[in-house]
Amino acid sequence: MIEQIRREFFNGMEPGTPLGTEGELAEQFNVSRITVRDAVRSLEAMGIVEVRVGARGGVRIAQSDLTVFSDALAVQAHLLGVEWSEITEAMRLIEPQAARLAAERAEESDIARLEELVEAQRAAKHDPETFRVFAADFHSAIAESTGNRPLYVALKALRTSEERLLIPSAVPRIADEVIASHAELCEAIRAADADEAERLMTEHLRADAEDQPR
Repeated sequence: MIEQIRREFFNGMEPGTPLGTEGELAEQFNVSRITVRDAVRSLEAMGIVEVRVGARGGVRIAQSDLTVFSDALAVQAHLLGVEWSEITEAMRLIEPQAARLAAERAEESDIARLEELVEAQRAAKHDPETFRVFAADFHSAIAESTGNRPLYVALKALRTSEERLLIPSAVPRIADEVIASHAELCEAIRAADADEAERLMTEHLRADAEDQPR
């Protein structure tokens, strides 16, 4: 049952497609309700289906959610024991290209969001936990402004993985440097200067890694 639904899902089933109630699925696959229940739990864990209750309830193909996608990647990275050096290496390879694409593709609303996040970081620079959230959101917003969803998901997952390995005590010391770097990135993206955005992100990541010794 699990494999058949999974196969049909990847063959083009649309989000929200109803699969039936527990009883209907038991009859369709000629299995017990307990078997259906276990299979549905597994499919839910994969993010393939969701269960709705009520008169129009039942099992259906799940709606897409980029946050769930990135969180699932971050969870797997944690389970794999991905190390700081691996995360920073991946970010150094990917994020400069994301900054380049952002400079080429960002809309005015994207740039306004980046500028808002820089101001939020300025306001929170004496609050390490809040500052870290806004700083990570800034990088996610750059990735989102590229319009490339797999890129956004990958970078958001990397940032989530990075957060658990950061040294909180380093935030007050480096806050002003981070804010200045982010402000310069905003300017390059607003100016649609792809080369400068890529260069600034490369330098920012290098400095960031040095400020978080392992």
